[in-house]
Amino acid sequence: METPHYPFEEKPIIVPTREHASLEAFVGKWAIEGQSFAYSADTSPSKIKGIVSYEWLVGGFFLCYKWDRYFDFENHQGLGIISHDENAHSFAITNYDSQGNIKSYQISHAPDTWKFKGEKERATFKFDTDSFTETWEILIGKTWKPLCEIKARKIE
Repeated sequence: METPHYPFEEKPIIVPTREHASLEAFVGKWAIEGQSFAYSADTSPSKIKGIVSYEWLVGGFFLCYKWDRYFDFENHQGLGIISHDENAHSFAITNYDSQGNIKSYQISHAPDTWKFKGEKERATFKFDTDSFTETWEILIGKTWKPLCEIKARKIE
């Protein structure tokens, strides 16, 4: 009797790289607090409070995260996936949220600092031992304006 042939058995074994491991700074559950800004006449500032959790998808190639936060009393939930493209030597992220938005960002990083750049939003994440800060900006016309600042404290 011949052994069955399964095409997936011939695929070379791929393991996560050092670049994947650099995302480990995000892993965990974080309590967040912050402030959004009135970046236009149609917006008003609000307090931000909530939880965000980052964890590896089995295999260690994709970092998944979920957030549940409030802007004053308005709930905003979502999930995102961070990936690394070995050929392009770059990170990318795609977010999906409870308001029906799908947003993508390119990511660059240096030690303890990550930068997200999207079509109309950008952010800088700065890490400490058990905390990080997020500073977001929004593109209005041709000008980048402050969108929000968030402080995250690791709770798990």
